[in-house]
Amino acid sequence: MDVPRDRIDMPPLEWKPQQSDGHLNAEEYEALRTLVSRFYERIAKSVRPESPDFSIWFGENRITVSGNLPELDPDTVRVALAGQTLVVRGVFRSLAGSPTPPRTFQKIFMLPFPVDPRTLQVDWMMNFLIIQAQRLQQDRPQAA
Repeated sequence: MDVPRDRIDMPPLEWKPQQSDGHLNAEEYEALRTLVSRFYERIAKSVRPESPDFSIWFGENRITVSGNLPELDPDTVRVALAGQTLVVRGVFRSLAGSPTPPRTFQKIFMLPFPVDPRTLQVDWMMNFLIIQAQRLQQDRPQAA
């Protein structure tokens, strides 16, 4: 994925080892390792979407919203429903040893029809968040 240079908030890398033969002493090695780690952390942050992608499927009386969220902490997922508005919130885990704090997200969906909050089901299965609900009884199409 090509990332526009203006989206990467960091100065260009410049490395000047002290020894002319190109070998690094322990201090230089640690400084270079830290520099490269920060570089990759910033790159990852710049190309990571602010909120994940979700898919929405709906039939005549049922709606399903799902997203593949491998970094999401399932214990942090919160789902709210009001009329035709569905709000999903959560926190992405940081990589082990990463200085970057966990990221939060919020995604708001305008559903194509009102759903019954009593039928709301939220499941977490193999990195997929799956949200399902039934259309309100009084809003269902009448059989001809």
